[in-house]
Amino acid sequence: MSDFQELFGDLRSLMNQEKTDVDAIWKILEAMAKDSPDRFKAEVVEGYLPGFIARFSGPLHQCTSLEELEEACVLLPLPVFSLSLKAKEVGEEEIKALKESPHLSHLTELDLSWNKIGVTGVTALANSPNLSHLTTLELTYNEIGVTGASVLAKSPHLRHLTTLGLAENQIGDEGLKALVNSPNLSHLSTFDLSSNEIGDEGLKALANSPHLSNLAELELAENQIGDEGLKALANSPHLSHLSMLYLYKNEVGDEGARALAESSRLSNLTTLNLYQNNIGDEGARALAESSRLSSLTTLELRRNNIGKEGTRALKESSHLTNLTTLELN
Repeated sequence: MSDFQELFGDLRSLMNQEKTDVDAIWKILEAMAKDSPDRFKAEVVEGYLPGFIARFSGPLHQCTSLEELEEACVLLPLPVFSLSLKAKEVGEEEIKALKESPHLSHLTELDLSWNKIGVTGVTALANSPNLSHLTTLELTYNEIGVTGASVLAKSPHLRHLTTLGLAENQIGDEGLKALVNSPNLSHLSTFDLSSNEIGDEGLKALANSPHLSNLAELELAENQIGDEGLKALANSPHLSHLSMLYLYKNEVGDEGARALAESSRLSNLTTLNLYQNNIGDEGARALAESSRLSSLTTLELRRNNIGKEGTRALKESSHLTNLTTLELN
């Protein structure tokens, strides 16, 4: 038996395991390509692997430069890669090269966090037809503002996104309205909007959007969200799949906590983070007495205004029986 055949057997064995070891698979693919390039292309790249791509829960291989991505794509020209350029001081020239690279079409994840690419950079990316396979886009701290958010919302090339990270971009209520009203983002399951100067008006727009029905994780930390915004969120008919909600460092009070407690729409929540808000004993008691929140496993209430009465209600709750983490420091 040739080395190639042995390696192919090892590859099949790995692909049939319940938990995919992508690092081991990548090493075998490199060895197969080196052993017999022609057979590798015909039997693996064109024949075997395309039918298994859907099995990968994430990228098969992570690259940390455009050059590394290009080399990887020569070996395996399939949409199975991620590219992380986080905090790499990416500027206009780098964005231009990135936009024009045909190898972007082989990416499922792209991380450009902490680069300050601004409106110019995000516009170049949003207009690239090569991002059609992208499912994850991380743009934390890039100063894209309202205009950049609007550009992303209009892009027809980002329709397969399931994860979008936009923390610390100053998009405000108007930028959020543009995003949540875009049918192009209807597949999102994870949405990070932390530290974006978002208030109640922006949250109301999010709550009323019919395009976010797939959201499972929503991060809204460090904004200016108060009780009115939270009431809208709690009553949204579109967010029933939400399981993780992060609202720390906002302006939520007892009324907002009560709205969450009484919501028939958010019964699937398993994680609720309300750290450093304005919730007192009344809000804590509402949460404790809520049968709607019985699926919670994590409840974060540190740095609120909860005293002995609220603490006692939480301790004696007959509904929060699935909690494994309760923070009250």
